[in-house]
Amino acid sequence: MPVTPGRMEAPSLSLLPGKENPLEHRLNQASLECPADVPGSVHEVSGREDGASWRINPNESQTQDDNSRQISACASSSALRGDAARGEAEKVHAMGYDARKKGDYKTAVAFYTKAISMCEGFFKAYFNRGFAYDKLGEYEKAIADYSKALEIEPKNAYVYYNRGVSLDKLQRYDEAIYNFSMAITLEPSKADFYHNRGFAFRKKLEYEKAIQDYSKAISLNPGHFKAHYNKAACFEKMGKLPEAEVSYEAALKMQPGNINALHYLATVQEKMGGRRLESAYANFALYPLPAKL
Repeated sequence: MPVTPGRMEAPSLSLLPGKENPLEHRLNQASLECPADVPGSVHEVSGREDGASWRINPNESQTQDDNSRQISACASSSALRGDAARGEAEKVHAMGYDARKKGDYKTAVAFYTKAISMCEGFFKAYFNRGFAYDKLGEYEKAIADYSKALEIEPKNAYVYYNRGVSLDKLQRYDEAIYNFSMAITLEPSKADFYHNRGFAFRKKLEYEKAIQDYSKAISLNPGHFKAHYNKAACFEKMGKLPEAEVSYEAALKMQPGNINALHYLATVQEKMGGRRLESAYANFALYPLPAKL
């Protein structure tokens, strides 16, 4: 079962006659914990293209000194007011967004911070600075920025969702669930919102509620691999092995070569025994041996 992060527990395979143990020397393989911050699941607001003259060229290398000079050059615009200030702040925000796309989250934070100082109540800058702080692992700062963004746009579902992601990473699951629920209330058609709330319920060991959310996510997006996979894991924890088998098989239809799904499907089939032992062995055999023992 994918319970302990970073570790995969090898089951005690009942060997078929004449077969080697396909899991020998396979302990401590990384387990698949489908995280709340799966790629693409955290939302961001893009920069405006009308700031192109201020944007960092992604095809050119840029040093920290170059970035610092650009940020300092923006400071002279901070005394502007009204539409002029907003326009200049948009340009600075666009530079932060370009830095973010290059994976330079610290520089992105600096640009977003400057944009906020130039234009009070700049929603995009707070929202995207929260995103950058989350990527840097500074979850409390991310939560603070998302909270400020909600003061500006109190009915923005994606802010609640992103704040829920950061809260989840701090293991503040009840608060995360509240934020995911608010996101669902505002945007009830987003599969990721249900999946991540289900994931928080799962970590609270509330498997029935988690399964309900995973099922809703699947109804909205039948190809949601992680919803199928985590739904199967909940069924397995509850001892509902036939249901777990069905969900793991559904996940494998989307990612046929996923070694974790193959492993846990085989584990379930071994527990079920009988005619499924042959399938269990076949699936374990697909789980690759390490190059060095």
